[in-house]
Amino acid sequence: MGLQEYFAQLSRGVDLVAECSGLSAPDLEKMGASAQDAAELISLHTIYFGPTPYTSKQRSAVNAARRNGHTLSTLRHIESFTRRVQGRLATWNLRVELCATPSEQVTAVARRRLREMRAPASIASAHCCASTPMGWLP
Repeated sequence: MGLQEYFAQLSRGVDLVAECSGLSAPDLEKMGASAQDAAELISLHTIYFGPTPYTSKQRSAVNAARRNGHTLSTLRHIESFTRRVQGRLATWNLRVELCATPSEQVTAVARRRLREMRAPASIASAHCCASTPMGWLP
């Protein structure tokens, strides 16, 4: 396989991940994948094609990633942001939004959304312990 074919395969993103159906990491390693690449592909396959209570969101994420032509590296990048979210529903909501985002904007959108998700907690903590004699606001 030449470099051109290699990069063409990586650009297939979700479709490349879909081909891991029924395979395990050792199966991929027997095909020539490194242990790290095999584990990553199986992990992405579990996320985008495995069982989940959020099948509609999963389908939306896959379709959006295909529409946007997200590469394997973009999917990895998206998952690096979703790992920072607490709660499965919030994780899926962010994943769907990022899959629907053009790849060159994923980082900016993810950072903005993560800031927004953290904002209510920081605002609440700032108000609860304001400098009053008793540490609370009337």
